[in-house]
Amino acid sequence: QTPSATGAAPSRSAMVNPKKAPKAPSAKRKEAVNLYGHVLALAEAARPAVAAGVALFRTVHAKVSPYGTDEELLRLLTGLIMVFFGARYMGTIAAVEAFRMVGWTTTKACALRLHDNYVKAVEASAKDDAVDANKDGVPDVVQIPLEDLVKRKAPIVLKAVDPDQVSEALASLSAGAAAVVATLRVRFAKTLTLGATLGDIAAAYVREPARAALGAAIPEEYGKFVPMLVQHGTRFLGVVLAFFLRRFAAAAHSAMRGSQLLAEGLLPVLAKAGVVKTEQAADAHVRSTVQGAIAIFGFYWQVSSGFSVPFPINVVLLPLTVFEWCLMGIVSLA
Repeated sequence: QTPSATGAAPSRSAMVNPKKAPKAPSAKRKEAVNLYGHVLALAEAARPAVAAGVALFRTVHAKVSPYGTDEELLRLLTGLIMVFFGARYMGTIAAVEAFRMVGWTTTKACALRLHDNYVKAVEASAKDDAVDANKDGVPDVVQIPLEDLVKRKAPIVLKAVDPDQVSEALASLSAGAAAVVATLRVRFAKTLTLGATLGDIAAAYVREPARAALGAAIPEEYGKFVPMLVQHGTRFLGVVLAFFLRRFAAAAHSAMRGSQLLAEGLLPVLAKAGVVKTEQAADAHVRSTVQGAIAIFGFYWQVSSGFSVPFPINVVLLPLTVFEWCLMGIVSLA
């Protein structure tokens, strides 16, 4: 007879506890997992392009390094961009100039600490790159997917860096970035104030003629809006004119500042290449003459080109363009 037939209670061993069904993942967790998967897929797709870009940079650097030090080449490249396209990137240039004035000395020391930690991390990662655990002649890091590579490299990098130095450096960099945003916001506010003032001055001269013209074009029942349209319309045009004039000022500033950097980087490179004599490259009068000529030509180039960047240079400078957009967005929304 079965226990149920005799009425006896079933034994403890005969009782089976059903397993609890696993909880379904929440919608937020699913979204996070999907986002993580998309980011990894995007990074995996971009991995060959990034590797090719790094290889191209190393090849170009190896070819130009005999003609000058890294500092001279950086001055040369920065000067070229500022002289011919400075007005297009006036926000970035203003940010760099502000950063150089408010906290460059402290930030430079912190950046050097970050660089030292970066070198340690690169050295530790390079040792791991040579590991071939399965002895097939191919390093393990080349064969594993990106997700596993990140999990493998993260502990190596974290063990190599000094967290106190990294924390101090990041705090200094964030303070410098806050000062830059504040400086740019002040300049932005000054331009808006100048434009509004120009609009108010112009309104005093065009108020009556504009009222007459708008009064004839607008129905009589809407005539009460004419003074408001005149006031705010002239202010809007004043702001547009102020930003237009600001771009001219930015072109002049970038041409002069860029010509200084370009001459400081170009003359030593030309001297090492044998184009000019070393004495001529070090002569202050020659350097001043070169700077003046470059500044005048650069300003003319920017104005004549409508402050634009021609193709294909705009493709090369696309990262700088994106940074300029982001910087202006931060200044506008901060």
